[in-house]
Amino acid sequence: MIFLLLLSVFLRGASSSILSEDTPISFSFPSFAKDSCDNKTLICYGAIESSGALSITPGPPPNLPIRKVGRVLYGKPLSLQRSFIDTTITIKISRHQNYTDRAGDGMTFIFASDKNGPSAKGVGEYLGLQSSPDDNHIGIDINGIESNPVNSLLDVDLKSGRAIQVRIYYNPDFGQLSIYAAYSGETLVKVIEKPINLSDIIPTPVYVGFTAATGDFLESHEVINWTFNSFPVPPSLKEKNLVMPI
Repeated sequence: MIFLLLLSVFLRGASSSILSEDTPISFSFPSFAKDSCDNKTLICYGAIESSGALSITPGPPPNLPIRKVGRVLYGKPLSLQRSFIDTTITIKISRHQNYTDRAGDGMTFIFASDKNGPSAKGVGEYLGLQSSPDDNHIGIDINGIESNPVNSLLDVDLKSGRAIQVRIYYNPDFGQLSIYAAYSGETLVKVIEKPINLSDIIPTPVYVGFTAATGDFLESHEVINWTFNSFPVPPSLKEKNLVMPI
């Protein structure tokens, strides 16, 4: 079981209207409406709304799916060059009660230049890491399946079926990407901190969202809520190369 941040650049570019990098971008889904996937608020492939949450890899009730992949993207491409990025999601990943020692491939938060993204097979390949330290970790992948860095979670079981909050924060002045995680309602703990210049990696425009895959084992992946905020580096800071406080 894994949760990844995948920075992925594909060949085809976004073509929809772009939310500008010159203005702050903010959206929030405290829950997900039944028509979220139908009214173009979200772009859903294989995912459905279920009881106010997004089921990324739904299976026919009462069964959990196997060999399923799904993807959900925010409906508009974003321009995030030289922007502070702060996104928080609450997820729930559950195994079948008869497979407590086995789990599926996991879940990913992605930045991708194409709303169609990789093929269904490709999603599973990205998520099925072979060189991971264990099946309970968070990692950062850049255009591939090798996580760097990757850290095991000691106090959070990703496959517990409990609600887990994950925060991803990027500071362009520090050139630093941080990921935090904790069970919902508990204090977030920093899991990963990586020096990185996202302007050199993610394209403009870019889509943000989630992918998940089950592999050969029964597993469900839900997104319970999601908030996303970004704001550009103020001109005065660009000129003086000052750092914005968190």
